[in-house]
Amino acid sequence: MLSSQRSPVRGPSRAPRTRPIDSPLVNCAIVFTLALALRIAFIVRIRGTFLWGTLVADAQTYWDWASALIAGSADTAAPFFLAPLYPYLLAGFRLVA
Repeated sequence: MLSSQRSPVRGPSRAPRTRPIDSPLVNCAIVFTLALALRIAFIVRIRGTFLWGTLVADAQTYWDWASALIAGSADTAAPFFLAPLYPYLLAGFRLVA
């Protein structure tokens, strides 16, 4: 083929079609569903052990701190330690639930 000759035009070019699984929304839904299934499986598995009702170390501290916030007796003069937003979030969830 000579360089002056062009290949025949095939019409307007189209963007390649995306499959539904290529959608970011579908991918996020798949990841969310998988993560939720793993968490539910973990909860079902751990319910039969002694760890189910036990709060240790930081968990107990956060629970007590959230309880104090709900009761309105939180000492605001004490410095924050660990993650200060989590007890407030936990207290909010406990009030809603």
